[in-house]
Amino acid sequence: MARRTGADLAALWVNEGAASYRAILAGAVGAEGYEVVEAARIDARAHHGVGKSDQLDAQRIARTALPLEIKQLRRPRVSEGVRASLRVRISVREAMTGERTRAVNALTALVRVNDLGLDARKALTSVQFAEVSRWRARDEELVLAIARTEAIRFAKRIGELPSTSSWL
Repeated sequence: MARRTGADLAALWVNEGAASYRAILAGAVGAEGYEVVEAARIDARAHHGVGKSDQLDAQRIARTALPLEIKQLRRPRVSEGVRASLRVRISVREAMTGERTRAVNALTALVRVNDLGLDARKALTSVQFAEVSRWRARDEELVLAIARTEAIRFAKRIGELPSTSSWL
């Protein structure tokens, strides 16, 4: 940072994504004593067909920041404490919710296509998930044996992942 700015702490760092994917960079720059602000959003439609490169983006960001007074620029939120903790929890929740949805859909498709003795004409219930997770291997046709094994695995994974209502 000092090499790029000549160690001039008055240099202003306008960082696109300072509150999200570039938060670590913004924090490191700020910790060195530089002023860091969040770049304004750039309307991609206004530059459609003009081209895209890091240099063009930097020029566009500079053009939006230069005319503004320093107090008009957005300060990135600090990524620590409760805010950072909530960001982690929300990210994990979204990932787990997506994984659970995929497992439910896969299990539903599996039991609708293969006759495993489960009525899957309607949406499967938590009782049915628990029932399937307790199934054991049977002496049956190969395709059904494999389908049953995979159904058990999906049902067990669904049981491990929290349902959306348990996050409330």
